[in-house]
Amino acid sequence: MSDGEPKSAMKTPETDVSGVAGSVDRVVDGKLLGWAHRGGRAVRLDIFVDDEFVSTVQSNLPRADLIAQKIGARAFECALPDTLLDGAPHEVVVTLADGVDPVLGTPRQIVFDIPAGPAGKAAAHAADGHPVEGHPLSLYIDKSWYKKAYPEIAAAGQDPVAHYLARGWKEGREPNAYFDAEYYRAEAGLAKDEFALAHYASQGWKTGLSPSARFDTLAYLRAYPDVAAQRELEPLAHFLASGRKELRKALPVASATGVAQTGKQFSTPAEFFNNAQLEALTSDDALGLTRTAHFYRDGYDPSCLDIHWIIPDFTPGAGGHMSIFKTINWLEFLGHRNTIWINYPSQRPDAEDARNDIIRYFQPLKAQVRLLEPMSSIEADVLVLTDVSTVWAGLKHAQAGAMLYFVQDYEPMFFPAGSQHILAEETYKQGIPCFCCSPWLASKMKAFGNRVESFSFPIDGAMYYPASDAPGFERKRRALRASPLAGEDTVHIAFYGRHFTSRRAVELAVMGLYELHKTKPDILVHVFGQDWDPEKPWPFPVKLHGVMAEADLADLYRACDIGLALSATNYNIASIGMMGCRLPVVDISNESTRATFKEGTIFLAEPRPQEIAKTLARVIDDPKERKTRADLAFDWVTGHTYEDIAASFADFMRAELERNDTLSARPGSVKPARDSKTPFATVCIPTYNPGEAIRDLLKTLQAQRAPWPFEILVIDSASTDGSVEIYKDFPEVRVIGIDQREFSHGGTRNRAMAAGKGEYVAFLTQDAIPDSEYWLYHLAGTLDAVDGAALAFGRHFAHTGADPFTVRDLDAHFDTLAALPPILDADTKPKKFRTRDESWLGLLRFNSDNNACYSRKVWQRLRFRDIDYGEDQAYAWDAILAGYRKVYVDRAAVRHSHDYTAREVEERARTEMRYFKQLFGVDLSIQSQADYAARLSMMNGADIAFAIEAGLDEAALDRRLDQNAARLQGFNEAQLPLAPVFTYQSRR
Repeated sequence: MSDGEPKSAMKTPETDVSGVAGSVDRVVDGKLLGWAHRGGRAVRLDIFVDDEFVSTVQSNLPRADLIAQKIGARAFECALPDTLLDGAPHEVVVTLADGVDPVLGTPRQIVFDIPAGPAGKAAAHAADGHPVEGHPLSLYIDKSWYKKAYPEIAAAGQDPVAHYLARGWKEGREPNAYFDAEYYRAEAGLAKDEFALAHYASQGWKTGLSPSARFDTLAYLRAYPDVAAQRELEPLAHFLASGRKELRKALPVASATGVAQTGKQFSTPAEFFNNAQLEALTSDDALGLTRTAHFYRDGYDPSCLDIHWIIPDFTPGAGGHMSIFKTINWLEFLGHRNTIWINYPSQRPDAEDARNDIIRYFQPLKAQVRLLEPMSSIEADVLVLTDVSTVWAGLKHAQAGAMLYFVQDYEPMFFPAGSQHILAEETYKQGIPCFCCSPWLASKMKAFGNRVESFSFPIDGAMYYPASDAPGFERKRRALRASPLAGEDTVHIAFYGRHFTSRRAVELAVMGLYELHKTKPDILVHVFGQDWDPEKPWPFPVKLHGVMAEADLADLYRACDIGLALSATNYNIASIGMMGCRLPVVDISNESTRATFKEGTIFLAEPRPQEIAKTLARVIDDPKERKTRADLAFDWVTGHTYEDIAASFADFMRAELERNDTLSARPGSVKPARDSKTPFATVCIPTYNPGEAIRDLLKTLQAQRAPWPFEILVIDSASTDGSVEIYKDFPEVRVIGIDQREFSHGGTRNRAMAAGKGEYVAFLTQDAIPDSEYWLYHLAGTLDAVDGAALAFGRHFAHTGADPFTVRDLDAHFDTLAALPPILDADTKPKKFRTRDESWLGLLRFNSDNNACYSRKVWQRLRFRDIDYGEDQAYAWDAILAGYRKVYVDRAAVRHSHDYTAREVEERARTEMRYFKQLFGVDLSIQSQADYAARLSMMNGADIAFAIEAGLDEAALDRRLDQNAARLQGFNEAQLPLAPVFTYQSRR
């Protein structure tokens, strides 16, 4: 810590917790300085450093700067022990001396990190009292990677940023996978004790030095001119912060990899062998390696193939990888075992990290994930190769009954004439049967003499669907189209503008849009696929969306009028998503698009700017043709599914196994992982007088599709409406009858968990209807795929015809959850968890038994609380505190909503208020007339704006405003006399 007056004192923002305002400002002369008060009065404070109590102080000291700010004599100071003045970062926590329970109560604490950097500007910055999160070098420290690389740091609960800046770099630790201090010191001529990262960040990169052999600074700038154009933007920082999310590549230096495009030369021929693709071409003997010489397996089970995939490394958002993982997901659904090998990984340190990313960003796979390295050896029924580099790796490292090529594009076109182009083309001459994602690719592979099977990518119907099938979408549509550059008649064009992927022909598209704007000035182009510099001008009106999550991308398609997605090679899969949303699509005419798209489903332009502009103008001017083609395209892309592709691929594999005759077919030879007669999952519905609607729910559940058996269990609380007779029409449904007095939300669910035969027990309420025939598969299957997870829950859509405010509220809530990592635990945001940030804790414990699934194994150690309300969120919180994880499964959706009367809203609010206070110590109650007025004004203001935007009638708005007042009346625990607040005058 600094022991002198800092050059510029840093003041934390005021923090208002439990009525207390204050901040921790800085450390001067070994003393911690700050201020705090409650309602202008001094308070007693406890000071902790690194979770150790230091002292109790009173905030009653005068300070000139606070007097000037009218805070006055409410400062405090605390002398710190000499042992803390060691130059290392420390976390200071200031709490009220009368603070509440830190686990269940509302937090009453102010947190401040005080680091001390080791050198140069870093030291000055830290000495000024800046938090480590704001440290100029913090963006280079990959927290996830650091914890994986140095598990002892993670086990000790130390913050990676603070640890690296204080001690890690001195101990020879690296901040991320792309910085090598020893390499850099040698390049820069630094002494062994000099802080290499600080030197690189401040000056080294500007002279062209690279941080490691894995990241070439100049090659990155040459490859991505948009980064180079921002002269003060350091390449490695850009890559770590956003480049890898945009699927940009960390280009290795030529002397280490032999990649020709870096513009550097190999210093010795031996260095060729460090390139993954070139190294794989060598014989084993040349490198002194060994591999399995004999193929030991002698049979395969046609219904349970052992399939191994070699894939290139990946980053979130990779479209080709998403297609691979979706195919694997459905192969698992069909009963096949899969193993994924990452070919010479560059993006992550270990296989566990890769598997977590697959589950988090792509698909909930059960597949094993391994890293393919020089000494790896693969043995499989079927080996699937997925790009040019994986072919050479597969030929070198694997033995398989059949080897297949999953071809998604014609990769020689990715490279200029030279070694890489030649080697890409050579992969098609190895006689490997090809499963091709378009008729055009199939014809190309046939020309090389390969056996082929072709398919076309389908849409994911749970993600891509027309706006007409999205209740309440109008509000989202207006928000997405909103721009000062757009009017009521503006034509909105969704444009795939990923410039650094050259085959997307972005330059051609931009020139075409420029020509269009000359004759059709009232357009707004929505650019997605890359984070463009918002300060740079465009030659036509644009709205920049950057790299979008798949759900947000689908919303953009639904909101626009035309889609523009070009491809110079195989067709752009973005076009398929657009078609699934009934968005008319424009592409360029080439042999790929002409061979792939069904006639009448797409608008094809000749690949010249003027022709692209003419085609777009034609689409704009002819709404009838636009609709006709959009409808035909929608029918075309919805005519098949990923399950169809997986089944076709499995047939292709079996045919090749029979043709090769290397292995013998032995049906039933693979022992199932589970007893095929024992349910894998139980679906339980607690019921009371559900009426005729229960018949439809049970039929929906019986129609669920899953690769494992499941059972349906009803626990009925003495219904009197004839529903017991309905159950008799479903003899395979187990029904347990209980007395109404026996029912409680927690106790009855404990009873269901005990009675269920499945490893996982999913709960629905009697008015929640699964939105897909794969609801249970997604919900229970994802929970099964995530290690350490206690529960999973899914989205709620409002019922058709629901109140517009209900639709909006449900969508907004679950959109918030969908934007978070799907796997959450106490370590997801450790500081927010440690400081009991209620905004985060509310999301962390949210769970809903209208649509949730639980692990029986975990439940045997952790039961539901026997309570009458809130058992779902209480269980989630108990699971988080016990060290388990919870999973949000967005695609496991149900239709479930209520349109409550004002009286019902008030009663529910009163129950909710008591529940939150009793279980979590969160006080929702109205504190005063002013508190009531502020809350009601905020709620009503938002609802009035929404009603105007959505064009709702006065009756709907009046109903909502009555409900708002009723909700706050339910929070009026002290029965305060609440005067009306007039924020809206009805015309009734």
